[in-house]
Amino acid sequence: MFPKFYQTNKKPKTKRQSSPIDLAEKRAWNWFSKYIRLRDCIRTTGRKDMFKCISCGAITAFGSGDAGHFISRSYKATKFDERNVFAQCRKDNRFLQGQWDKMYEAIRDLHGQETIDDLMIQRNKLTYNVDYAELADTYRNLYNSLK
Repeated sequence: MFPKFYQTNKKPKTKRQSSPIDLAEKRAWNWFSKYIRLRDCIRTTGRKDMFKCISCGAITAFGSGDAGHFISRSYKATKFDERNVFAQCRKDNRFLQGQWDKMYEAIRDLHGQETIDDLMIQRNKLTYNVDYAELADTYRNLYNSLK
């Protein structure tokens, strides 16, 4: 028997069930992420299996990279905006906060300061009734058309 201080009366935590909306958003993100990484593979290297990281310039395999956000994905209004998301190496996206300053310069060079200004305005807009199933279908079709 365990000593008394090891024993607790706490119930084990149960994992929260994902809602249908959460599952649809996850599916939409999956296809959007694949599309963004493939788009940037073709744009940066001309190949479909490797891309150049927008932040550091490292050549990264399609499956070893992320679709990194310039403006955090917590802002729902710009989460699925193609001007806000680019292929990044996992190191930059996950451990270096996307190297925001370098990403800013790259987006400015690619799309112009007006795009950055517009994204900054758009991020605070409220989004209602997003059809994640439609988004998933759209980006699945775009991904398959590039593949």
